[in-house]
Amino acid sequence: YSTCTFSVEEDEGTLKWLLEQYPEMHVLETADINAPGFEGFVHARPELAGAPEEIKGALRLYPHRIKGEGHFVALLKKDGGEGADTADEATCITKDEDVLAGKGSVSVFKNRYDERVRKQKKNISAEAFDFFEQIGFEIPADLLEVRDERIFMMPRDIPSLGGLRIMRSGLLLGEMKKGRFEPSQALACALNASEYPIRIDLSSEGTDVIRYLKCESIEIPEDTPDGYVLVCCDGFALGWGKAAGGRFKNKYLPGWRMM
Repeated sequence: YSTCTFSVEEDEGTLKWLLEQYPEMHVLETADINAPGFEGFVHARPELAGAPEEIKGALRLYPHRIKGEGHFVALLKKDGGEGADTADEATCITKDEDVLAGKGSVSVFKNRYDERVRKQKKNISAEAFDFFEQIGFEIPADLLEVRDERIFMMPRDIPSLGGLRIMRSGLLLGEMKKGRFEPSQALACALNASEYPIRIDLSSEGTDVIRYLKCESIEIPEDTPDGYVLVCCDGFALGWGKAAGGRFKNKYLPGWRMM
């Protein structure tokens, strides 16, 4: 979390609110300010906001002490969610039969989009509807909007945007291609790991996650079902991959790849 202001309300005050609302979040020590190269860096001031002492790990970068306009920066870490694995170097795949049947932690909404709904939304392909039925949160058909073969889930009761130049609106679910649907990076980031039935959980301590973030291929179990796989790290979704005959094609967003 970073800002270009020294307002207590935006800096320490915001961190205080965040820790109160989300107790699974923690502020980590950002840097050793006594180390070479950190001259002019000072710790945050939790006492100004009546905030926990851990907020002191954040930093204020004052413009009269460093080159630049000045900043506030904090490094936050979220505790692993329920069921998050601390896997070793090996790749783990979740392919529980109950989960695939919709009886486990994932709600697979088979027949969520009946024939009537699909006929009403003729501009949305059957492949897209079939994919949405695997997602563990509701994607109401009446909120779906198609633009240039890309499908968005729009907020309910959104006012008319006519006449406005909109850079981005709604959640991009993916793009319809000939005979297939390609889910988006945005959809992967919106998912909890338990909200998609077939997933691979990589360890943050291993090398597979680095290879994945570099858009390289990784090894997966040969019995991985063909189709899209949600790639996770320590229980948190990162992006998509596609399995075919035990082989893996990396579908991480190329523009995000680690260099």
